[in-house]
Amino acid sequence: MCKIQENVCLIGRKNMYCAEEQSTAIAYRIIHENLPKFIENIQLYHTIKENHPELDFTPILSEMEELIQGQSLDEIFCLDFFNQVLSQKGIEFINFIIGGKAPEQGRKIKGLNEYINLYNQQQTEKRNRIPKFKQLYKQILSDRSNISFLPDAFETDNELLETIENYYQSQLGAFEAEGTVKNILDEVKKLCVEIPSYDLSKIHLRNDTNLTTISLRIFADHSIISNAINHFYENSYHPLCFNELGRQAMTDHNYPPFVDASCRREPDLQNEFPSITSLCRQEFFAPNLQPNDIIVYMTVKGNWYTDYAHYRLVAILEVQERRESHNLGRDWYNNKGIRHPSNCMVNDSEPLPFDHTAGDFKTQTELRTFLSRPTEKRISIGNRRVQLWNDRYKQRAKDYPVFIITKKIFRDLHNPPILTLAKLESIFGRVPNTRNPNIITKKEFKCLAEEADIDFIYE
Repeated sequence: MCKIQENVCLIGRKNMYCAEEQSTAIAYRIIHENLPKFIENIQLYHTIKENHPELDFTPILSEMEELIQGQSLDEIFCLDFFNQVLSQKGIEFINFIIGGKAPEQGRKIKGLNEYINLYNQQQTEKRNRIPKFKQLYKQILSDRSNISFLPDAFETDNELLETIENYYQSQLGAFEAEGTVKNILDEVKKLCVEIPSYDLSKIHLRNDTNLTTISLRIFADHSIISNAINHFYENSYHPLCFNELGRQAMTDHNYPPFVDASCRREPDLQNEFPSITSLCRQEFFAPNLQPNDIIVYMTVKGNWYTDYAHYRLVAILEVQERRESHNLGRDWYNNKGIRHPSNCMVNDSEPLPFDHTAGDFKTQTELRTFLSRPTEKRISIGNRRVQLWNDRYKQRAKDYPVFIITKKIFRDLHNPPILTLAKLESIFGRVPNTRNPNIITKKEFKCLAEEADIDFIYE
């Protein structure tokens, strides 16, 4: 084997047997893709058995006797049976039962979905129709046997016409979508006829994997649509000046008042290129971000060196790069000769000491009790708390590893602009709930940008 082939094999094995959640891994295929389908099939089987007893699957047992070898459908559609479908051989077994089997000679053996299709055709009311079972994905790099009703080659004209008819009935005439069965051609016709009457301002695309799938199928690039759309977000955080412990950290370690208060600055606004991760918001923010998105960072509501409640507009960041793990994020900073931010959870990155933070106390009583203790006791408690704090962040970085690299459009960590409640009401029509990140409009972003006295505004 030549050197290039060896390298390809090594890369392939790394991708197939890696511990991270990525679609090229065998474990990911088993747990994240096939297991949910298998569980849904179990639920569907028992729903059919309880609510549609007239749908008789018993002919399958005799027609597939050689394949099933005495096993019952109750045994097959049971969670314990999932252990039998981890390999490609087991996947083909369950897919044969669901989709049927086309032997090299003789008639085709019907699968469960074809019995369901025939049953649905007999139902005059759509609510009585039943969704189809979902076939499992083939195992990574495994060859697949013929499991569909399509033969390898058509021997006669009638065979071709019958296959087209079967496809129309099962895939177009009775397409399953979100638990309902629809005629695709009727739905497309209705969609096209009614287009002139649609209010385009109220048509939205969900910013999830569906968007990247559409982009990939149209442009052969998953990022084209996302990169062409600028999303504007408003997010909030607790600054270091949040409480007495944080203010002591400012004095002892010369921190500006409006850096983040945690042991892993989220985001680390002191870095030249602040990063955003899932350490704080978990799956609700960082995984949705794409290059060119804009994030406005505000403090939570507080008095902040005044005698009235308000917010501070501390930073405006633009997403520059997206990496799918913290290690890949660290590599980006290393290549630029820049120290990676404190919220980059990699092996050579330690959390900030407890006395560099505002703590993770849930109540003021907890904080006062901590501050009343002797210095040595505070150090001991702080070391223990920061270790537990960091362990929680490690788990979140493992669960949601996406790593977002931004560039600063605006940042003021010493005396950021004040956003009064009246100002926010004039911008948003209300005081927004900043507990969770919010998508804001371009107009709302422009108003916030004016408060920061910057000219960086998208047209």
